[in-house]
Formats: sequence, C-alpha cells, structure tokens
Amino acid sequence: MNLKTFPMLPLAMIAAAVIGTLWFLAYHYLTLEDVKQLTNTLSRYSREHRSIVIAALLGSQMIGMAFSMPTKALLTIMAGALLGPGIGFFTTFTGVLIGTTGLFFATRNLFRHSARERFGHRAQKLEERLRRRPILAIAGMRLIVNLPYGPITIAAALTNLRYRNFLYGSFIGDIPVVQLYSLAGKHLTTLNSASEAISPLAVVILAATGILLIVGALGERKEKTRS
Repeated sequence: MNLKTFPMLPLAMIAAAVIGTLWFLAYHYLTLEDVKQLTNTLSRYSREHRSIVIAALLGSQMIGMAFSMPTKALLTIMAGALLGPGIGFFTTFTGVLIGTTGLFFATRNLFRHSARERFGHRAQKLEERLRRRPILAIAGMRLIVNLPYGPITIAAALTNLRYRNFLYGSFIGDIPVVQLYSLAGKHLTTLNSASEAISPLAVVILAATGILLIVGALGERKEKTRS
C-alpha cells in the first residue's frame, strides 16, 4: 500500500460514516409527509419571522448538498411553499450552489491525490471528454433530474476541471430544475411524492435538453480531434 494514501483511509472512513448516517436520517426522517407537516407548522411563523426561515432553509440546503444528501427537491418544495416561488427559489438555489461548492473542494483537496493514483486512467478519460465544452457537459447532466447530484460533483472534483467551469455549468443547469421544484411548493398539499413536483413532460424536456447539451459537448470534442 502506498504510504501517501494510508493517512487518508481513517478520514475516508469517518467521512463515509458521517455521510451514511446523514443519508439514513434524511431518507427516513425527511419525507414528503414530514415536509407537509413542517410546512403547516411553520406557515404562520414564516410570515412573522421570514429572515429566520430563510436562513434555516438556506443552511439546511447547504448542509444537504455538501454531504450529498437527498434533500434538494424536498427542501426546495418547502421553501416555495413557505416563502413563495421567488424567494424560495433564490434561497434554495443559493444553498445548492454553496453546498455543492463545499463538496467539490472537499473532494478535490482531501481525496483527489489518492483517487488519481488509484483511478488515474479513468479520471484522464473523463477529463478528455470534458475538456472542450465542460460547461455544456455539466449543465446537461444537471438538467437530467434523475441523475444523482452528488456523484456528478465528486466525479468532476476528481478531475482537473476548473471550478469556474463547474460552477457555471451547475448554475445554468440548476436554474430551471430548482425553479420548477420551487413552483411546486404552491401545490404541496396535493402532492403524493416528490417525483410529482415536476410534470412528466417537463422531466422529458429537461432530460432531452440535457442529453443534447452533453452530446453537443462530446461531439464538438470529436470533431475538433478529427480536424
């Protein structure tokens, strides 16, 4: 075993344990029914203490994204219900970007060296695919709502992708998705699951747009390689 990677093992185990615990808590104790009950309880409080609710939702979204927890949709829906689609969007959208930025830099600073030693050839292939149009590629992946959000961030951080390009791509791809979840807050009481927050037609349109962006990014790379 490489001595350089050994000190990272305890840290990786601790990180995995923390993330696993948070995932368990989020999965079992942050359901749509919980969100409905909490929203009903906080509805009056949010009108009287709006800034506190904004700070709480912003912080919760930041933590959820930083630890790659499945909280993005539910917290955004709740923010839309409590704060309205406008303020709810800006609150959770800011939390998403800050939280995923934290995950990006934590992964890059703590694990990239050891990961590249172990999976260097795979990271290099990923970099080659992202090199020409990284913003389009990241934006396309963000638009496909069924793709897991955290692993995309982690994979990007393990490459040499510039943070600026990663942020721009996430920014572009997240805007319509977060806005749709925020708008769904108006209809929270009628939702039976978080998947109903975005209509099937909207999901298809987002996914098709995302695929086109990804194909466009990779296709441009191949075209330039041939020339």
